[in-house]
Amino acid sequence: MYRTKSKSRMLKSLFGILCLTLLPAVGVSAIDGSLHGSMKTFMMGVHDPLQQGDLYGLSDTTLRLQARVYPTDILLIESAYSLSPQVLSPTLLSSGMSETFLSAGGGSDTYRAYDFDERLYPGTAAEVNNLAVYHNLDRLYASMYLPFGDAYLGRQVISWGSAHVINPTDIIAPYSFSSLNTEEKRGVDAVRLRMPLGAMSEVDIGYVAGREFSVDESAAFARMRFYLAETDISVLSMDFKENLMIGFDATRSIGGAGSWIETAYVLPDAFSGTDPAAEQHYVNVSAGMDYNFGPKFYGYAEYHYNSAGKSDTGEYADIELQPEEHLAYTEGSVYLRGRHYGAVGGTYQLTPLIPVSGMLLLNVNDYSANLSLDFDYNFTENVYISGGCYVGLGESSDTEFGVYPDLYFLSVKLYF
Repeated sequence: MYRTKSKSRMLKSLFGILCLTLLPAVGVSAIDGSLHGSMKTFMMGVHDPLQQGDLYGLSDTTLRLQARVYPTDILLIESAYSLSPQVLSPTLLSSGMSETFLSAGGGSDTYRAYDFDERLYPGTAAEVNNLAVYHNLDRLYASMYLPFGDAYLGRQVISWGSAHVINPTDIIAPYSFSSLNTEEKRGVDAVRLRMPLGAMSEVDIGYVAGREFSVDESAAFARMRFYLAETDISVLSMDFKENLMIGFDATRSIGGAGSWIETAYVLPDAFSGTDPAAEQHYVNVSAGMDYNFGPKFYGYAEYHYNSAGKSDTGEYADIELQPEEHLAYTEGSVYLRGRHYGAVGGTYQLTPLIPVSGMLLLNVNDYSANLSLDFDYNFTENVYISGGCYVGLGESSDTEFGVYPDLYFLSVKLYF
C-alpha cells in the first residue's frame, strides 16, 4: 500500500512538472485560434427481446463545442465540451442499452484521473424518470512541437489499430461495433511523446492516468511504427491496470487490395506480483482485406478470433456471473462472448451525395449474427441526414446476437 501511494504522489508531481514546462512557451504574442462544433440529434426505436418484446423510444441531442488556441508557433491548446439531453425510458437506462448505442466516444471514465459528475440533471443520487442531461469535458490538452518530436499533455485521444470491425489493441477507449456516435473518441488523461525516426517511422511513449492517478488503475505504453518490405508495421507494449499487453499490427497492399492483421496477447497481473491461472491469458486477432470494386462500391471482409470467449453457448452467462475469472471483459475491453467471428461489409455510392453501407457480423460458434444497414445524405452544406438499423439474428434463448436489442434510428447532424 505504501509503495502504491508513493508512486501515485510521484506521478502527480511529474504531471505538475510537465505542466510547468509548457508555461515558458506561452510568450507575449498575438494568439490565433478557432472555434467550431456540431449538433447531432439521434431519434431511435429499440426493440429488446428480453423486455417482453416492447418497442422503446430514445432521443439524444448532443451539442459539442471545440476550441483551438495557438499561443505560439510551437504550442497548441485544444478543448472540447459537450452537452447532451436525453429523453428515454427508464427501462433503457437500467438495462444499459442507451450506453451501448450512444456512449460518449466509447469507453468509460476509467482512464480519467479526475472528472465531474457526468449527469447534470437529475443529480446522481436521483432517479431518472424520462429525461436526463449529461455533459462531458472531452478534450483539454496542450501540444508542443519540439525539435525531436511532439509532446501532448492533458485530456486527449489515444487510439490504435487498423482492423475495421474489432480492434484488439484499442483498449483505452474503444467503440463497440454497434455504437452510433463514433466521430469523436472519448478523451483520456495522459502524457504522450511521439518522436519521428524517419519519413514513415516513429516511437510513441506515454502514460495514461487512472482514477486519482492510482498506479493499479493506470496504463503506460511504448509503441514503435516502421515501414518494412512494403508493409506498415506497429509493435506495442502496454502495462494497463498491472496487466501486460503485447500488440502487433501490420497493413499492406496485396494485388490492389488492402490487407491488415492486428493482434494482442495479454498476460493478466503481470505487474501485480500475483500468479494468475494460465487460462486467464488470452489473445485476440483480427485479419482482413478490403477492395474498391469500381468507383461506386467498396467492400471488406474480416475474421476475428477471441480466445477469452466461449465455444459453448451455455457458458456465455459465466462471463457475467463470475467476472473475477474473466479479466478480458472487466479490464481488457473485450465484449464479444464467442471465439470465432466473420464480418463482411461495404459501401455503395447510391448517388454522389448518398452512400449506403451495410455489415454482417457472424458468430461462427452459434451462427447468430448482427446485421447493420445505414445511409447518409448530405442534405446541404454541413448538414447530414442519416438513418439505419442494427438487427440481431438468431435464437434469442441460447445465442449471442439473438439477445441483442434491435435498433432503428434517424439522425440529423449539423457542423459549424
